[in-house]
Amino acid sequence: MGFGIIDTSTLTAIANAIRTKLGVQTTYKPSEMPEAIESISGGGITPTGTKSITANGTYDVASYASAEVNVPSSGITPTGTKEITANGTNIDVASYAYADVAVPNSYSQSDEGKVVSNGALVAQSSDSVTQNGTVDTTLINSLTVNVSGGGASGLEYEEGTYTAASDGNPTISFTNAHTSAPALVVFVDADSYVNQIAGILYSFVDLTALFGQGVEISSTTPRDAFFGFVRIGSNGTSSTGFKSITTVSDHVTNTGFKPNFDGSTYKCKSGKTYKWIAIWK
Repeated sequence: MGFGIIDTSTLTAIANAIRTKLGVQTTYKPSEMPEAIESISGGGITPTGTKSITANGTYDVASYASAEVNVPSSGITPTGTKEITANGTNIDVASYAYADVAVPNSYSQSDEGKVVSNGALVAQSSDSVTQNGTVDTTLINSLTVNVSGGGASGLEYEEGTYTAASDGNPTISFTNAHTSAPALVVFVDADSYVNQIAGILYSFVDLTALFGQGVEISSTTPRDAFFGFVRIGSNGTSSTGFKSITTVSDHVTNTGFKPNFDGSTYKCKSGKTYKWIAIWK
């Protein structure tokens, strides 16, 4: 083993450096210094702080105590708005935060009057029918109806019953709304015909509505409408009375009718139920 001379100040400086790195006040013999030096870790660097990482790459983090990694999954931050003004597929909007779709309507003047059928615009056309039934008018813009018999099966009517609260003339109100008065009204005690007991029958006929013209009641007084009543006696005979109407609305309107039997003999009886029917043409 060789020998040499080391100045004491050099040994003191080495010992002070060891104590500084280790943070101790220990005194060292020269023979203890090598072991103390080996116990110093980190190469003399104390990591502090946090390294923020927001993009992929390789980073030196030796001097940091921690690393905060916040990299978007795609590496792209969507921003802005994509303007779309035409129909299409596979439009790339990955880098946009929003998409503003403003595709102009393809309607043109030539599409006027067309309807959608099976997803396409189809022009309508005219058609005609000659028998009753249901007609699909989706593609029809004009329908001509010519049903044999004048469409008599399309007559509108209402019917109901009336129970008299007291002796006298009734007032009947129609159930539905109508734009005109009916052409025919019948008010009857049906039991009188079955049992041949005293009963009443009232009828109103608008001759112009039914036949297109009135009738001449006398040589000077033509009438467009008339009403009348029949009383059936217990022996099966009947007495009748028909009156021509000078003011139709006094008896029949679009909302109801008022039979007027003109006297104590012809009137509804309290508690008895009567049937009625009204027909519009």
